[in-house]
Amino acid sequence: MQEKYNQSLTKVEKSETEADAAFYQGASFTYYDALDLLKSQLEAFGYEIEKFETIVPELGKPKK
Repeated sequence: MQEKYNQSLTKVEKSETEADAAFYQGASFTYYDALDLLKSQLEAFGYEIEKFETIVPELGKPKK
């Protein structure tokens, strides 16, 4: 999912039309939201998320 998020960010930058950029930006928000939901679920089930790598990157920036 993180890879898809990163790919959508790249596609926003490379979009030739505003419509394409808007579509890929929407996809980025969707993947970001799903990652945030995953993080919330892990926390709700008692997992110590600090032991994992970054689950949710900073919005609009790829995971490093």
